Amino acid sequence: MDLLIDTYGTFIGSTGERLVLRLPTKDKKKRKIIEYPIRRLSKIVILRPSSISTHAVKLALEHEVDIVYLGAFGKPVGRIFGSDSRGIATTRRAQLEMSTNPTQALYLAKSFVTGKCKNQITYLKYLMAKYDADFEREITQSETLLQTIENIPVGEKAREQLFGVEGYIADKYWRCLKQLYKFPGRIPQGRDKFNSALNYGYGILYNEVERACLYIGLDPYLGLYHAERYGKPCIHTSQKGVCAPDRRLSTRPSCGACLRVQTACNNSQDLGACSRTPYPLIPHQQSFRACG
Repeated sequence: MDLLIDTYGTFIGSTGERLVLRLPTKDKKKRKIIEYPIRRLSKIVILRPSSISTHAVKLALEHEVDIVYLGAFGKPVGRIFGSDSRGIATTRRAQLEMSTNPTQALYLAKSFVTGKCKNQITYLKYLMAKYDADFEREITQSETLLQTIENIPVGEKAREQLFGVEGYIADKYWRCLKQLYKFPGRIPQGRDKFNSALNYGYGILYNEVERACLYIGLDPYLGLYHAERYGKPCIHTSQKGVCAPDRRLSTRPSCGACLRVQTACNNSQDLGACSRTPYPLIPHQQSFRACG
């Protein structure tokens, strides 16, 4: 389970095999104390400025509990995990060999793009049936283009062609969503309700994929078809694209929440229904939330 720290000024300490949180209250002389067994936790996620003791860090690392600091959009800005070797050298060597083999790298890249695009098409079919929308043309065009991925040959233009297919289907996908819910379009740093919810969901997903890569011994900065740039991870950017449209993770909860609020607003005479913020809960894991 995850422990989410979202109260400003929380102190994270420990006693025995328990984490002890001291949360600020209205009375500055008193603090609310909450304890959590370390064995029930898999990750400590810090969302607000807090402090943590050295002993608490050591206790978490001894029980393989990550400590993750998240930024404004839910994207990890730092991570503390144990110094024990993650994975084996064979895994890293195989990743390096695949990244330098054009045939194998293209095969895996095609799998990532195909998985992402199929998820998007499947979700459009779901929305078309649920909301009686007319996405037939966009879905047919996307499915037809997706079939051409298998025919992309190994070569200098393979990367451009692959990105072209992915980008075209993504454009159709977001255009269809805009027909159901009015938002300015997919903006990674957008501040509107829809993009804010989506960015937060992607940030949580980014964190989970990065953690999985590190734990099995993969190098997040060694990519397959994303260009390698300093400070920019590659491999879990590719993997995130396959997972992101999944119903349990980000796009579907975000879109579903927005559409439910919009439908309630259209069908209700209560104008207050229109002002409700449709941020979804991202059910990536069961979690504790430490609140003051």
